[in-house]
Amino acid sequence: MDHHIKECNLVKFIKASTRAIIKNMEKKIKLHLGCGTNYKEGYVNVDSSSFVRKDLLWDLDKTPWPFKDNSVDYILANAVIEHLSDFKSFMEETHRILKEGGELYFRVPLAFTHVDSKDTTHKQHLTPDSFNHFTKGGKRSIITKVKFKGKIWITPILFHRLRFHKNLYYLNSLINNIFTGVEGRLRKI
Repeated sequence: MDHHIKECNLVKFIKASTRAIIKNMEKKIKLHLGCGTNYKEGYVNVDSSSFVRKDLLWDLDKTPWPFKDNSVDYILANAVIEHLSDFKSFMEETHRILKEGGELYFRVPLAFTHVDSKDTTHKQHLTPDSFNHFTKGGKRSIITKVKFKGKIWITPILFHRLRFHKNLYYLNSLINNIFTGVEGRLRKI
């Protein structure tokens, strides 16, 4: 019983702290979703693990997220989308909370490469084409109304600063694991 009271007080403290952080931040609100051990100053760091430093304890599979519509300027989602149960819900929630012109930057492992396959916690296996329903490249989606515009590219292992056209991921079918990551910078439209 005493443990439960301490846990409830901790949750209340975290919620109050998060509200204070968001209130006191400058006009630009930046989220770091799935921050893990990479806590970033100037961001609201969100994670579902009780073992890492974060500003908000939240399971991103639980929607709606605790942010108002059109309230966030920038979202960083590095190595998190592949761990979620519902990719479509993730994209729709980011679209909901981003301000018009707000930006989502993401990095995920390229589907079925060794980087993707070795992690048994991956629930999504994504390629650049996985994002077509949410970009102008998809023209008319049959699953969602949300739209982003921007760039998506692929990256080779260990050299994420080298970026290649997204359609080159087909080469991985011939010579496995040239490219291991999918990255993108999308703006809400």
